[in-house]
Amino acid sequence: MISYQSPQANTEVPSNLNLTNAKCNLLNWTATGQVVARAEIASTDPTSKVHHIVLGPDCYKVWIKEILVPEVPLFRSSREHFFLDDAIGSTIAWPHKYISFD
Repeated sequence: MISYQSPQANTEVPSNLNLTNAKCNLLNWTATGQVVARAEIASTDPTSKVHHIVLGPDCYKVWIKEILVPEVPLFRSSREHFFLDDAIGSTIAWPHKYISFD
């Protein structure tokens, strides 16, 4: 089992589960751990790229579907995206320990 730790929840996800297209919540990685956006998993492959940068082992590539708290800084900003509200409808890298599943 892979355990996803967050300040608010501990969600157990089987390691053999394909998370691609799974709906998820993004938690604030800078402070409170509150749910700041609704998203969908685009990739969990650490060799996948987001805005020409390799994802790496600690992040998932997610599609931003709905913003709940707009002025949260992105974990990795780009030339076009600095805050969550800049990235609606785009893919971003988000630390997997700050992603929860319902």
